[in-house]
Formats: sequence, C-alpha cells, structure tokens
Amino acid sequence: MKIQAVWWLAGWFYITFGLPLSATPVNTPDTLKILAIRVAFQPDDATTTTGDGQFDLGQSSDPFQIDPPPHNRSYFQDHLRFAENYFARVSRGNLVLESEVFPQGMDAVYQLDLKMTDYNPNTSASAIDEGLARLLRDAFQKADEDPAIDFSRYNSFIVFHAGVGRDIDFGFDDTPQDIPSLFITSQFLQNNLGIDGIPVDGGATLIRNGILLPETESQEGLQLGLNGMLVSNLGSQLGWLDLFSPETRRSGVGRFGLMDAGLFNGDGLLPSLPTAWTRVAAGWETPQTIYQAQNDIYTIHSTLSDAANRVYKLPINDREYFLLENRYSGSVSLDSIQAVLIDQRNELVSMREILTTYFPDAATFSDSTGVLIDIDNPDRGLPGGGILIWHIDENIIEANRAANRINNDPEHRGVDLEEADGSQDIGAEFEFISGGAGSEIGTSLDPWYADNNAPLFEASPAGTFSLTSVPNSRSYYNRANSHIKLSGFSERDSVMSFSAEINFFQAGFPKTVDPAVYGRVTSLKTADLLNNGRDVLLLTTNRNRILALQGGNSAPGSSDTLFVLQLPEALSLITPPAIWTLSDGNRGIVALSREGDVYGYRFDRLNGTLDSLFQFRTAPITTYPVVEGGAVYWGSASGAVYRVEIDGATASLNEYLNLPGEVRSLLFTGDDKSVIVGADDIVYRNGSEAQTVISGAYPPSGSRALALSGAGSLQELSEDGYASPEDGIHQFDGPAIAIRRAEDGAGGEAAPLSYLAAGNNQIYAFNYNLTLRDNFPVKIYNPAQSTSLFLTPLTGVFPDHRSEATDGIVVADPAGLIVGVGFDGKSLPDFPLALGDSLAASPVLADLDGDGDIELACVTIGGSVFAWDFSTVLEADVFYWRQQYATPENNNRDMPASGSGSGPSAGTALLQSAYNWPNPNIDNHTFIRYHLSEAAEVNIRIFDLAGDLVTELAGGGLGSTDNEVRWDLTSIQSGVYVARIEASGGGKNAVQLVKIAVVK
Repeated sequence: MKIQAVWWLAGWFYITFGLPLSATPVNTPDTLKILAIRVAFQPDDATTTTGDGQFDLGQSSDPFQIDPPPHNRSYFQDHLRFAENYFARVSRGNLVLESEVFPQGMDAVYQLDLKMTDYNPNTSASAIDEGLARLLRDAFQKADEDPAIDFSRYNSFIVFHAGVGRDIDFGFDDTPQDIPSLFITSQFLQNNLGIDGIPVDGGATLIRNGILLPETESQEGLQLGLNGMLVSNLGSQLGWLDLFSPETRRSGVGRFGLMDAGLFNGDGLLPSLPTAWTRVAAGWETPQTIYQAQNDIYTIHSTLSDAANRVYKLPINDREYFLLENRYSGSVSLDSIQAVLIDQRNELVSMREILTTYFPDAATFSDSTGVLIDIDNPDRGLPGGGILIWHIDENIIEANRAANRINNDPEHRGVDLEEADGSQDIGAEFEFISGGAGSEIGTSLDPWYADNNAPLFEASPAGTFSLTSVPNSRSYYNRANSHIKLSGFSERDSVMSFSAEINFFQAGFPKTVDPAVYGRVTSLKTADLLNNGRDVLLLTTNRNRILALQGGNSAPGSSDTLFVLQLPEALSLITPPAIWTLSDGNRGIVALSREGDVYGYRFDRLNGTLDSLFQFRTAPITTYPVVEGGAVYWGSASGAVYRVEIDGATASLNEYLNLPGEVRSLLFTGDDKSVIVGADDIVYRNGSEAQTVISGAYPPSGSRALALSGAGSLQELSEDGYASPEDGIHQFDGPAIAIRRAEDGAGGEAAPLSYLAAGNNQIYAFNYNLTLRDNFPVKIYNPAQSTSLFLTPLTGVFPDHRSEATDGIVVADPAGLIVGVGFDGKSLPDFPLALGDSLAASPVLADLDGDGDIELACVTIGGSVFAWDFSTVLEADVFYWRQQYATPENNNRDMPASGSGSGPSAGTALLQSAYNWPNPNIDNHTFIRYHLSEAAEVNIRIFDLAGDLVTELAGGGLGSTDNEVRWDLTSIQSGVYVARIEASGGGKNAVQLVKIAVVK
C-alpha cells in the first residue's frame, strides 16, 4: 500500500492510499510462526530507486534516528519483537508470535539474481503486480537453497528486502521503482504467475502467501519506523480487512485504525490499536450489547484495560449497529510535544527523541539496534483520545469482504467513524493551505468527550449523539430512526462514562428463532392465547413448525417459546393458521396443508398444554383457513368449501358449498354473506354465480370485497360496488386492506370505508368511492427504488409530531424497511425502521406486555424477532388491521366503527373544493376532482377559451368525500379549457370553475 504524506502543524499526517492490499479472510491462529528472510538485489546505480540494492550496514551518528543502521539480523529480530509484544497486548495473550530470521549470519543475506528495477518496471499496474509476485517467489526459492530452513515449521512468511518501500507519496516520486510493501495472497500469485503457491522443501511445503517489506521506510528528509507497516501486514495475514478505500485512494477511518492511516502513528513507531470492529471480528473482544436504556450511565474502560466494559454494541437493526470504545492516548499528546519542539528548533524532531526524553518508562528501545521493541500503549500515537463511535453495516462488509473493499464508498462505509466534530472529513480531500488540511486522517476533535471544543459538538444539544445531532444516529437505510441517544460524555481518561437512552425496543427483544433449529419463518400472526391481555406471536416455519412466542422480559436473544408444534414435514403447509376463541374460553388453532390435511388444536391456557381438537383429510386445499361464527372454513381444488363446526369436544366436517372448479379465494363479508372467486375468475356471492373479476386480480378483502390487480384495477365485488375513475393508472403489489375510521364518519352515520394498498414504491389510500384520499399516494423511497410491496399494510395508533396519538398506516418493504404515515400522508416521527435483513413475513401490531400500548413486531429471514414499543394505546372498541388477513381468525375484512362527526351544518358549502389533476395531463386522460359536503347531483360542462362547449359529463354525487370524473382526452386538442362544475342537493346549489391544461 502507498500513502501520501502531508506536513501540517503537528507533524506528519498520512493520507491517500494507493495500491490495495489483497486479503483473504482466514481464521486467526493461536500461534503465528513467522519465518523472516533477508534478500538483497544485484547492486545497481539506478537513480529511480533508493540505495544500491544492498542493505545499509553502516553506523548512525544521530542518537534519535528512527530505525538506524546497521540493518542486520538483530535489527529485524527487534522489529519482530515489537510485533510480538504488540499482538500480545492487543489479543490479550490469545495470539502468540514466534519468529526466526534467516540467514543466521549477522550481516548475511540471500542474494537475488536480479536488480531491484527488474521487480518494479513501473510501466503498468499489472506489470508491477507481476514483479511483486516474482520477488516473493524468487526470494523464497533462493532461501530454499539454505539447508538450515525447514519451511514446514512456519505458517507466516516475510521477505525483508534491501531498500526503501514505495509506500509514501510526496506528490512527485523521484524513486518510482522502489518496491511497494504488500501482503501477497495465493490468489495474487495465481493471477500474476499462474501458481497458487511457492513450492519449497523439495515440493513438500507450499508457501501460499507472504509479506514483502523493506529494510526501512525512512528516506532523506523523512524518518519513519517500520513497526507500523510490519504489524499492519501481519494483520492482513490474520485476515483483517483494510479500512481505507483502494478505489478512491482515500482514508476510511484515519489514524484511529491499524488497517488504515494509523499504521504510521508516532512516525511509524506507534501503530494504532485495531478498531473495536477489527478486534471483535478477530474474536478478541466481546461487546456488551445495550437494547434498552433509560438515560442509564455506562462506564467504559480503555482498550488495554483488564476490566470487562471495553466495547459496547448498540443495535440499530439486524445487520447494523454502533460500537463504542474508549481509546486512551495518555494525558499528554505526543503530536503536541512534537509540534512545540519543531516550532522552537525550526527543524524536524523525531518521535524517538520525544519518547526517549519524555516517556522513558513507557517506551523501550533496543540498546543494540535502536529499534522500538515495546510500548505500554500503542495508542499514545493517536491524535487524541476519547470515546469513538463506530457505525457498522454488516451488509456492506459482507458484500465487499471478498474484494477487501468494505470502506470503498465514502458515503456508505462498512466501518465508519462518527466524528464528534461533525465534519465527517476523514477521507476528504483538502488543499494544502485549506482549513481542513490534516483532518482527512482524523484529529483530536473526532472522539467524544466532555471538553471537546468543536463548534458542532458544543451546539445545542451540547455533546449529544442523537436523531438530530451532527453526526446523527440514524440508519444508513432511508435514514431510519434508530431511537438511540447518547450524551453525558465524561472527560478523557482511561475510564470514561456516557449516558444512553434507547427506549424503543420492547423489553426482552429482539429474540431469535434459529432457522437451523426451527426452519425459516413463513408467517407471523398475533393473538391473546392466554386470555390475559397479553398478545402472543404465532409463527410458522418452512419445516412445518408452529411456534408461540411470548413477549416476556427475558434477555434478548432468548425465545420465550410457549410451545412448538411439529406437523409432518412432507406436507405443504398453508400459511397463516387461524386462531379463534372456543366456547370454553380457550383458544383454538387450525392449520391446513395443500394436500388436504386439516389439524385443529386446543390451547389450554390454564395448564399450558396443546391438545388435539380434530384432524380431517379432504380434497387438496387452496385457501387459508377462515373462522366465521365459530366455525372453520376453507376452499378446495374440487370446488367444495368445507366447514368444521365444534360443539364442546366434538368436531364435525361438512360441505358448506360445492362450486364448479377450484376455489381460489374465500371471503366472508359479514351478515352471513360470502364472496368466493372460483375457476375462470368467476365470482360467487353466497354460492350463486354473480360476475367475473379481472384476470390476475389479488384475492378480495373488506366488507365490500375489493379486488386489486397489479395493473391498477380496482373492483368491488359486492352487489352495489363502486367503479373507480382511476382504474388502470396505478400499480398494486398486493391486496388492499379495508378499515372504517370514526373520524371519517358524519352525523352519527356508520363510518365509511377507506382502502389502503401499496405498490410501485407508493402507499395508496382510497375513499369509499375508490377515489384517492388527499395527499396520497405517498412515496416510500425518494428517489424511487425498485421494490415489491406485497406484504400486508397495517393500521394502528402512533405518536405524531406533537406526541399526540394519531391513526397511522404501516407498510413494510420486504427488503427490510418499515415506514409509517398518517392519514394526512405525512411521515410519522418514529418511522422509518430499518431491519438490516429481509422480512420473512408481514409485521403485526400487538400488545405483547399487556400495558395497553401498541407494539410493532416483525421477523427477519435470519430469524431475528424485533418488537418496538410505542407510547400510544389501541382502543379496545376500535378496529385496526393489525396483521395479515386483519384478525387472528383470518377474517380479512373491516369491522364496524361508529361515526363521530356531526354532519354538515346549515352554513357548510355544498361544493367545498374542486380541482383538476394532473394539470397539465400526462397521459390521454385527466381527472376532475371535487368534494361534496352532502349527496348531490353533479353536472360538469367543459368549454374551450372561445366559450364553445366541448363536452358534458355526469359526475358522482357522494357526500362527505371526494368525487372524481375521468375525462378522456383522446380526441381533444392541446389548449386551455374551463370546467364548470355545478352541484345541487339538500336545498343547496353551488358552482365552481376549474381551468384545465391539455398538452399533447
């Protein structure tokens, strides 16, 4: 890898990465047995390389020179001693490094047959890559001639070559044929040499990867230690991923991570500790997870502390979270000391002098070689300490792991530092004289601590990381609200504290339904199984298991399983099952298979037992079960609609109806009426053939049996169904749901229907006459994303922007996002919610803890069950569409709601509003829309600007709602027209004019 050096105030800051390290994740071994060899090139006098191809074996007169010569065997042994000590600290003894350096002679080297320039022709990237692969191969093949080496004893291989690494970019490179440092994988060897390893020991051992490093990183005018480059490449050997961006050539986490610019902290002597994410991934840290917190204060110890509370994990969703760690750099900044000394002397001051002079008890330099072999805290080289907040997205990490580019996108990194100064400038580009120069690899203002004087940190609310702060705690996905708020950061120290408020997860959640144990979840229902006011989650899996999951307060990750019912795995289970109340007050559960198997169970709430209630075999089944009037119904491929009636302990099976051809959907619309869609799209009302439904329509729903189609058809299948003027202009991804809101009622009349649906990245809300409600449709993603919104919308009560309860609509994108909007079309403040994983089934609304307020629950394909706790209360006498098919019984229809309005007053205008949409038209039609306060007769006459009548339309006259008339523009020329809308009714008359632009 290659970095560019920038001089700024406190010393050398390193940015801009070039050649990517090729990494393949491997398991971290307990012991890394390192073979390091020293190779020299044929002598040369090339001006495009540093040195002459031989090791520097001279003597230094500078007592504070970093990595002084002679660069003999002891010199490299001491660098490896530093690596041993570094990893012993970082891993807490979990990783042991054992190393040997060959040849064994103090000044001896393996002499290659080629010059340095032969291994870096500097003609193209591919030519350089091939040269590096050849150098690794040639070096170990030359060492293989030494009988003292038994390669089979080692699992890590390093080549130390003569010269300086081409690892620093000063802008103009006058030695472009120096050798870049690199961890070379077997894939790299395959790509460049056509081999997957280097055979040694007579072919008995194959070296599959290795590290290329120079004898020094120092050049004229710049002193840099080799320690950082050594341990970072060993990190690559361990499978650690790079945290910079190879493509943009910019930093990703700056000086705060070993696998980024932190490898050159302290002039390369003090490589940064690995980030919390790297240490967790290596298995060397176990974070403490916080799911719920009520302004609780948490203590966080520094990275190298023996105390337990070193890393905290704050989940946002299933695959996204924050990690907090306390990176303590000491009470005095090395960068500050260096800057003061440079200013006083007007010359460069090495970090070795600072460590030797001011920190003699912290740093240990070898008496014989001058190499730094140990430091009590490698993070002394940080620009400053404090609490670091890491934003982790495992989806990005997994998608880019193989290419080792998890931080390639600066707008969406897999491991991102939430910079406390609010500038998020790590990895940015600044001119040398700009105010941001140097901050592109991190500054002392990036950690979180009490006396951070960054202006945005001090802004109101001071020192807070939340939904509205800069940076904020939102998810990457649609800026979903994580409901995480951190504040009260203490002053920088080895032990710090912070306050956390995370009050949105329901207590005891998330839980886990392990797919490896139970199978993947296929449906989710909710019901009060125990009859104690607490809803239970009922899940089915693709292994035909039915699980009842409580919403208890046990630790997140547990299952709290009431029961697990196993049906024969060979069956094709139809989901979801239905749950209903038996005559004895216990709950019944019925499950069906497509093969015709019917299983009924009784859950005894007192004894906690699940008893068989009935079992039947019928013709192959084609619909989910529906419970109506205490009986269980379903349709079959033979045309029979079966019914099971239960009288005490006795269950009887009979045919309710028998129709020609298969039953495709079954709906009871109330008052003992049914709507059935059968073969050839024929609709049967109460068993009698009535009409047909448009081909490909989704199953109807609601008391008026509204059927939607993907092409935008809206068709009520009840006897007096409305026709929609907007038929065919929308796109629906699934069936509609139907509700009656008291707020929509008038004059004590029954509240009218509203229909809700989703599709084409939009949420739709229709009035009872199938006209769009005002402010709808509402887009989910903006800009639009391709998504299929086939999961069932839900309705409930949620806090609005004034923290008052309001009716809301919940729509879930199966890809893992849940959005919520009010009936005014405005987003609800607690939404959206990002899951980080795909949804396995439609969410549900429930009261899991019996406290009266509402919880939203869902389950991902990975088996994580989430539940969020809202502060609003579901009114017991109000119907909400809380789950797939509306109710535990799968009724799939709205229930009655009383109107609370007083009706129009005598002074209310009959024609309250009128307009045209879209204006101008987009297709060959446009809509004239108007709102009537009460029923009326409506006539619409359309004139051109000359006053000539163009057409006359009869409009709908339904009261207390919007009405629409569709005007076909096929034969209409471009121009401006005026629509005269006249309404008469209830002893009133009203006229409004609407201008319409037609463009073709």
